[in-house]
Amino acid sequence: MSVKNCTKRAPKGRPRADEVQARAEKLLDVATEVFLESGFERAKVADIVRRAGASKSSIYSRYPTKKALFEAVISRKITQLDQQMADSLSSSQSIPVMLKSFGLSLFETVFSLELRSLFKVVISEASSFPELAENFWQAGPKYTVYALAAVLSDNQDFTADNSVQAADFFISMCIGTPLLKANLRPDFIFSEEEIHTRLNHAIDIFTSVYTSVG
Repeated sequence: MSVKNCTKRAPKGRPRADEVQARAEKLLDVATEVFLESGFERAKVADIVRRAGASKSSIYSRYPTKKALFEAVISRKITQLDQQMADSLSSSQSIPVMLKSFGLSLFETVFSLELRSLFKVVISEASSFPELAENFWQAGPKYTVYALAAVLSDNQDFTADNSVQAADFFISMCIGTPLLKANLRPDFIFSEEEIHTRLNHAIDIFTSVYTSVG
């Protein structure tokens, strides 16, 4: 008598933690694309579901509203940017060297097409979601100023009384007018040569005013 193969298929268990995390990251990646393409109002959750290969129930179980999903997109991007800026700061370096590293990271971050697009979406929705715009400011630009100020305060060559004011001044010297141009002119390009020229000039001015090495 023949023996039938009675091997049972292994039951499908819950997805591993890394699989869950990967799906969550993919969802936010897709949501970011849709929000940047369409803005908040015109973005459709159905489009996000389709592109992400997810289900509406899985999305709404994590993000009950489109606003909650949008907030998660903004929060993740700010966290990524904050980490990028923090990685460029080192209290063990001389102030000019540290400012060079920080400044290059600042230009790369602020003038990226994705951040410029995200910034415009946040501004366009500021009147509808003022708390979201405030959170963006607190965790983004303001955080960057205070992170730089903290490193400056720890450096023995820094001579100013107000490190926050000094940090804000340096950042404004670097990206002030160029950022305004970039947000008003979609075709604006800041060349590598222009970036280095402006950054070096800002460092020269900063060190002459705020440090003992200028």
